[in-house]
Amino acid sequence: MMNQRIVRITDGYWRIATPDGEICAEEMTNLKCYLDEIRYPYEIDQHGIGIHGSILWNEIEERLLHFYDGIADVIPF
Repeated sequence: MMNQRIVRITDGYWRIATPDGEICAEEMTNLKCYLDEIRYPYEIDQHGIGIHGSILWNEIEERLLHFYDGIADVIPF
């Protein structure tokens, strides 16, 4: 079974997590680099990377499916 990344809105931001909790620091760094590379808006706070909740799911899904291709399934929650 492939790893999973759960994406949900928390406190007005889309957040990415594993079924067991937060993503690891290395994954967060790689995701940040990817979002910078594609010039996708995000913020970093005490909870990690947050993508503003006003961005539609299908827009975020497209980017996350590309980033996690072959690594993890992306599941909206």
